[in-house]
Amino acid sequence: GLLGTHTKGRIAVAQDPQTSPVVVRGVVSTLLRDLFDETIRPADISPTALASLRAKPAPDASPVAADAACLLESLANVVEIEHALTQPIPAAATAEALLDWYVQRGVHGLELRLSQAFARLESVGDAELLSRGETYLLNGPTCLQRRLRAFLDQIDNRLGDVIRPDPERFMHGPRSTLRLLKDTVYKQRQRFDRIWILLFDGMRYDTWD
Repeated sequence: GLLGTHTKGRIAVAQDPQTSPVVVRGVVSTLLRDLFDETIRPADISPTALASLRAKPAPDASPVAADAACLLESLANVVEIEHALTQPIPAAATAEALLDWYVQRGVHGLELRLSQAFARLESVGDAELLSRGETYLLNGPTCLQRRLRAFLDQIDNRLGDVIRPDPERFMHGPRSTLRLLKDTVYKQRQRFDRIWILLFDGMRYDTWD
């Protein structure tokens, strides 16, 4: 539709290296407002088009350029999550196949992306945009955080359905923690005299990569 075409045009402006940071910041702020107000759909924005815009600002970047980069990253993260939520969860025959899909499709990092999206909004210092973003991302009745959690719960339930008929098979499979350290150490001990194992307690699995 016309809105979708208009959105693509604004993305093209933001992608153009000749566009000044002031214009980029204004364009992306408007895109985020429209997205938060639901006047444009996430489907109108291609995650592939935004992938090239994730570059971090140079250390000597101006405050305006730094703000533009933060807003672009926030937009890219939100669009990535929204598109991920439209993916069908595969009817995997094994837990290993489902976990491979979970990692390969980047689903394991979506909650981290959500946190980053909000953090980048906070860093810009636009109180009005932050308020809209907080409702859309974290606090609204149909906010992105709730929808993402529901999506991840469906994956957890699907994994449980696969494991439940034969838990012993999973416990002794390649993704079990019973074998992970043993296999890792065995592969590396041929190369090193000493191996250090660091355990980080309390980290959520979805922040691992």
